[in-house]
Amino acid sequence: MFNFNQLKLRYWMGLGCSIPLVSLLASAFVILSNTHKAKQTVFQLDRSTAINDRLHELALDIQITSKATRGYLLAKSQISKETYQEAREAYDRLAEELEDLIRDEQQQENFQELIVLVKQLDEINEELLAEVDAGNVEEAVVQWQEERGREQSQIVADLLKEMLEREGEIVSENKRIQDAALENLTQVILTAIIVSVLGSITIG
Repeated sequence: MFNFNQLKLRYWMGLGCSIPLVSLLASAFVILSNTHKAKQTVFQLDRSTAINDRLHELALDIQITSKATRGYLLAKSQISKETYQEAREAYDRLAEELEDLIRDEQQQENFQELIVLVKQLDEINEELLAEVDAGNVEEAVVQWQEERGREQSQIVADLLKEMLEREGEIVSENKRIQDAALENLTQVILTAIIVSVLGSITIG
């Protein structure tokens, strides 16, 4: 004989089981999505940290080449020339690493501009070193005093500063995204727990 009360009981039991299950599946999806987003931002933050480190090292190497050039003008010293060459090699290595690391479109444009500017600065420095090697020290000093090298060094320094500021903006944005993802993750977990408990209490 058809028992309506028994069927109703089974319905409510099934509903009581399904609410926590649906809540669990929905929260699991959102948790996975936010976890993936958080992992991506961590990766981006690590990349930005690496870029910042290399940009600072790059700036230092550029300063060293300029100072070594000036030192060579004041006193023709093999140490100054070796220092210049070592800094140039370090710059080339860092430039290759940065080219692989930089993904931001604006930063890529800035970096390509930086490469051109540093090449021009190198040409000025190499010309000054060659003048000294040729015995034309006075001519080299005059060229340096005309601020060709110093002006170019300042242009490079200004662009490096702009790149570091832009990378700082990227870091701030990634941190904001990461914080939002973690906050959403916490809210989803708490909501899933509350819904499951309330569902179980209401049904049963």
